[in-house]
Order: sequence, then C-alpha cells, then structure tokens
Amino acid sequence: MRRLWRPRFCSNPAKTSGVITGRGGYPSGVTRWWRSRFGADLLGELAQLAALLVVYKAVRFWSRDHFSVAVDNARHVIRLEQRLRVSNEFDLTKVSMRLPALVRFFNQYYVLAHFASTLVFMIWLYARRPDAYPLCRRILIWMTAMGLVLHIAYPLAPPRMFPEFGFIDTGRLFGPRAYGAHGLFNGVSNQIAAMPSLHFGWALLVGWGAIKFGKSKWRWLVAVHPVITLLAIIITANHYWLDAFVALVIFTTCTSLALWREAIRARRAQDHQHEHQHEHQHQRPLPGGSPTWQADHQWL
Repeated sequence: MRRLWRPRFCSNPAKTSGVITGRGGYPSGVTRWWRSRFGADLLGELAQLAALLVVYKAVRFWSRDHFSVAVDNARHVIRLEQRLRVSNEFDLTKVSMRLPALVRFFNQYYVLAHFASTLVFMIWLYARRPDAYPLCRRILIWMTAMGLVLHIAYPLAPPRMFPEFGFIDTGRLFGPRAYGAHGLFNGVSNQIAAMPSLHFGWALLVGWGAIKFGKSKWRWLVAVHPVITLLAIIITANHYWLDAFVALVIFTTCTSLALWREAIRARRAQDHQHEHQHEHQHQRPLPGGSPTWQADHQWL
C-alpha cells in the first residue's frame, strides 16, 4: 500500500477508504487539476494580469490632473487633423445620429466590449492555443505599457469635451454614459488619456490573434471587432483619428518585436537542442518524457 504524505497542518487526516487519493490525502483529481495549466498556473496568470491592470489604472488615475495641458494638446491635435484634412469625426457622429439605436449600440460597445472581448480572447488562447498565449500576453503588456507612457507624457482631452468644434458627446445624449457625473467609470477613470486609443489597440490584438492562431473557418469574423471598435471610439467622440493611428503604430511595433524575439528564441533553442543531441546521443533518455505544459513566466 502506498504511504500517504501527511501535511503538517493536519494531525488527524480524514479516512481515505473508498477514495482515490494523491499527495496529502487529497483526491487525485484535485491534485492533477492543481498541477495542470488550469490549476495553479491559471490562478497565477489571472492574479498577475489583475495586478498589472490595477497598477495601470492607478497610474492613469494619478496622472489625471493636467487638464489645462490636455486641453491645449487637444487643440493642437484638432488643428493638425484639420491641416491633414482628416478632421471629420463629427461628420460620422452626425450621420449615425439619424439612427439613435445605432448610436446606443456604439455607446454600449465602447463601454462593454473593451475589457470583455480582450478577457475572452486571452482565456481562449490559454485554453485552446497555449503555445500562442505567452506571445499575445507579451504583446498586450508591451502595448499597454507604451500606451501608459504616452498617457503620462502627452495628456489629451477627448473630442467630446469640445462641442465648439462640432463634436457630440453621444454617451451623455443617448447613454450608457461612461464618464461624467453619472458615468459608469466616474471617479475611477482618467478622462484626459485619449492618446493612444488602447480600445483600438487591444481590439487589433484580438482580431490579429484570432485570425493567426484560430483554426475555424469562422475566425475571420473576428476581424469585425477592431472595425466596430474604431467606429465606436470615433462616433462616440472619445477619440480622434490620430489616437487610433498611434495605437496602430504601437500594435505593429510591439507585435513585430515580439515575433522577432520569438524567432530568436526558437533559433537558439534549436541550436541548443542540436548541441545536446550531439553530446548525449549515446545516453539513455530519462523516463517520463517531457511535460505537455510548461508555463512561460517571461513577461518581457
């Protein structure tokens, strides 16, 4: 009979007759779950992502007081877009207001889809495409970090704060309202962090990742998500075209660097494997083989 290890905190472990147990007298199914990638590793991933999100929100919130600078920067952005002949955000808003239900849809999409879609995408990667999860997690963190630096270095008031230029705060008129006195995020958000639009940046990651790593023929439908997100951030007057363009540049840069890093690591691992095969080609392999899952905790 196998001798069970008793945990120090349990002087009288429960009887185990009739129950298949693992270490510590716990059911072996629980032990296998805890050691799998859906156990301790998953809880660790969620805890670290939540901690990073809290830090990101806190830093953004603490840097919300440079309102006069953000207003000046916004006027510069508006004048720049006018010179480039791309300052037509308010035209899209006016056209969409002919259908109030459509405006409400974009308001809701802006408020709800940002975090929800990214969370679902990351969970899907972790569960179904674990080899691709570390890459997309790294891109997400790099993008968010670069966006946070820009939020601090270049505070920017959103277009909805400038009705004199024709911009319309659709959230205030039709709801749901994300910001302001009765907004969903009132008191916990930085309203002068329009540059870049991480709504659009994260949506680009979701669309790109689903198409690249998905296998279903329906995966191309996810490409609609960044398109709807782009329309939502513009029609609701929460971002300028320039905010979306900078987000596109950041996403492209972070993705290219992450893929380049993966290629270098793969090449080094292959060279290292060839060296070991040459050195140990006459040795017997260790029993048990390699594990099916090994968490990648290299965030950078």
